[in-house]
Amino acid sequence: MIAITGTPGTGKTSVLWYLSLFFKNVIDINRIALRHFVLEYDQERGSYVIDIDELSKYISDKLPKDSILVGHLSHLLGICEKVIVLRTHPTELKKRLKRKGWSKKKIHENLEAEAMAVITYEALEFTKDVFEIDTTGKHPRETFYEVLKVLRESPEEYRAPKYDWSEAILEWY
Repeated sequence: MIAITGTPGTGKTSVLWYLSLFFKNVIDINRIALRHFVLEYDQERGSYVIDIDELSKYISDKLPKDSILVGHLSHLLGICEKVIVLRTHPTELKKRLKRKGWSKKKIHENLEAEAMAVITYEALEFTKDVFEIDTTGKHPRETFYEVLKVLRESPEEYRAPKYDWSEAILEWY
């Protein structure tokens, strides 16, 4: 299985749409998680708490082994041999999340995660085959072509960790 993940707002949903035109087993794991594996709603963070272990077990047991799992939790499942992390510079990510109508607190939390490459480093705890694609300023189709390249070739130029946007945090304080 392959995971395509990233901080919310980095372009996963757009890439999922393009991938589903060309591949059979492209799975939006957020839909599965929200339907079957919600433990509780975290009022303070404005998000659902998902039972990752049960989600992982379900996906491992029920889905084809050649599935492409898309979602910001997919890298945590521990069942993917390759992970592609979509990244966006925090300045642009902030604009995208504002357009989604997110609260300042939730935006800030996600900007910090992106600046510190949290998802990349979490993914590296499960597999060494982690790749990053910068979606900053790109049309979703362009990102899709880069995802295809990584899926087919695993080129070293995309190997993670690749982007360091930690300096963006200094601008906030």
